[in-house]
Amino acid sequence: MLQEEGRAVLGVLSALKVREVWPDEAKDFTPWLAGEADMLGEALGMDLVHWKTEAGVGRYSADLVFHEESTRRIVVVENMFDPTNHDHLGKLITYAAGLRLATLFSSRLSSGRNTGLP
Repeated sequence: MLQEEGRAVLGVLSALKVREVWPDEAKDFTPWLAGEADMLGEALGMDLVHWKTEAGVGRYSADLVFHEESTRRIVVVENMFDPTNHDHLGKLITYAAGLRLATLFSSRLSSGRNTGLP
């Protein structure tokens, strides 16, 4: 919390469209998130360290690969600005099998696709 002259300084949250902040998922959002391992780790309750961007897993490339510092577990992040789809979910399963753990970040889960995700 920020303090100014002994008083808490608060900001105002406002909803934004993800593409207003990061116009291009691969060119803008992925590099930004790669540099925000501490913030992402805090949100997930993990101590993350960025390892690779566009890491090869079979014939696909995972957007981001982190490792958890304390356990050395691998965490794969697949970014999606658009609604989830079978292609990305299939890749996520491939990443999870190939690298042990994966996380999907999507601005919106499509109906029916969120039932199998914790």
